[in-house]
Amino acid sequence: MMPSLTPVPNHLARRLRNGQLGTAITARLVDKIDMASLAYVSGWHSVLIDLEHSVIGQEAAIQLTRACILAGIAPVIRVPQGDAAWLGRALDAGAQGVIVPHVDTADEARRIVQQARHFPRGHRSFTYSFPSLHHQNLPPQQAFDYIDSETLVFCMLESRTAIANAEEIAAVEGFDVLLIGSADLTTDMGISCQFDHPDYDAAVLRVCDVAKRHGKIVGLGGIQGRPDLLKRYIDHGARFIMGGADWGMLLAAFQNQQKSLMTLLPDQDEVKAAPLQLPVSR
Repeated sequence: MMPSLTPVPNHLARRLRNGQLGTAITARLVDKIDMASLAYVSGWHSVLIDLEHSVIGQEAAIQLTRACILAGIAPVIRVPQGDAAWLGRALDAGAQGVIVPHVDTADEARRIVQQARHFPRGHRSFTYSFPSLHHQNLPPQQAFDYIDSETLVFCMLESRTAIANAEEIAAVEGFDVLLIGSADLTTDMGISCQFDHPDYDAAVLRVCDVAKRHGKIVGLGGIQGRPDLLKRYIDHGARFIMGGADWGMLLAAFQNQQKSLMTLLPDQDEVKAAPLQLPVSR
């Protein structure tokens, strides 16, 4: 007798829709399936597999996505752009969330919804096989309805144009999260990474306000090192937090461990390696 399998719920989506905090650790260097287990046992709610700012290949992204599903942690893929090819591949791989960067207008948001949602909400291409359904052969509309209900669609706002159009973007039906890309936004504003700047603060608060009016969730990326600011914006309604990338956490751990070891025998002069001498071609 075949076992009765149940679909894989999107625990991140359920947290966010219940008004709880949802966190993501970003995979840019570590593309092995062990990343899913490490994130799960550390209490993260999702792994953000970054295909925009990394060299992680699509095959590795697919394997990490499947590992997250089996571990019970939401796989979220940030695609380089919001066209059908990228969104379709990410979603068919099993992503329970897709992030599209640099969304500046409501028309762009509508096109993303059309590519990410099944009929009647959109025109996502038909397939029978869904990893989060354990590839069970269910009636198509039943499968589509479940998958769409368990899939988060994120639109990233990363420019002055996006902030100016935030009201119109938020009014678009079919996506879930307005995700502020803080580094790119402040750079576009001419105040690169000055997260204390009043213009950045006003932009975030504007997005929080329009999100409330249109039933959207607010997400924040790029300010994980500023718990004071995170708390301020969480108090204003932000609920999805990009909590840091693997490379940054690894670097910090490497540095802290080395500093700790060097305290065991203090007052040593650092031995510097001799400059590398390259052979001169003749």
